[in-house]
Amino acid sequence: MYDLNIKSRSSREKDQQFIIKRLVSLGWNCIAWNKVVIGKPTTYSPQKIVNLEPLDMREANKLRVMAGHKELQGQLRQLSRITVIIDDVMDAQALSIGNDLLNKLNLSIRQQQGRRRQASPSIINAFN
Repeated sequence: MYDLNIKSRSSREKDQQFIIKRLVSLGWNCIAWNKVVIGKPTTYSPQKIVNLEPLDMREANKLRVMAGHKELQGQLRQLSRITVIIDDVMDAQALSIGNDLLNKLNLSIRQQQGRRRQASPSIINAFN
């Protein structure tokens, strides 16, 4: 397993450590903390890396091995992802022109499927 998209509803480090511990025990190697922005983003601060205490990591690895996965060496890989929701593909093209913030990130553009064509927003996922 590789990249799981996570939206943390809590900014408390203890809550995020619980999420990390659970994902390690389930066999995940990498997650992406997701932040959703509607419209053109002007600022973006990546998710702070959350590390587990050695005891918690040992417990998570023990459960991971019992579930049939290889032991994770080191910490879980964590990415920061920004999802930008815009109205149409033309906005997606205009979004990256002259936007220093998005020029620093890898972008993946997709149009969200909707019932009515004019109402379907596009989504840009960016990873760093």
